[in-house]
Amino acid sequence: MKAITICIDAEPVAQGRGKAFVRRDGRAGIYDPVKSRNWKELVRTAATAQASKDDWDVYHGAVEMFIYTHIPIPKSWSSVKKERAKRGDVAPISRPDVSNYAKGIEDALNGVIYQDDSQITKLTVSKEYSDKPGVIVRVEKMGIVL
Repeated sequence: MKAITICIDAEPVAQGRGKAFVRRDGRAGIYDPVKSRNWKELVRTAATAQASKDDWDVYHGAVEMFIYTHIPIPKSWSSVKKERAKRGDVAPISRPDVSNYAKGIEDALNGVIYQDDSQITKLTVSKEYSDKPGVIVRVEKMGIVL
């Protein structure tokens, strides 16, 4: 299977709640919070660069996605607890949820890696502490054309 791996060397951002507003014409609209919008642009830029390196075209079939989020270790923790977190002995069970990290990344890759995130048929997402925050995204073509 052909696959692409995208590395984002920045602290992961979970998808924020959309903000509702009323347009001048009276219709309702929703916009992304600035932090989420900026994160998606960063992910999209990294994906576009990697796709051009890997000769990857927008895919129209089923894909499997793996997202590995590395979140920063809280500065307030003792050095002992920080070391335990680096070893993976302390799990990040606090908010945000892994699904919120995934949603922003899924949306950002629309039109770059795949046509639409509805093509994702398998998804694995993890979060762990790291002294080097970032995200690794791997998308694999499943060979099943929609």
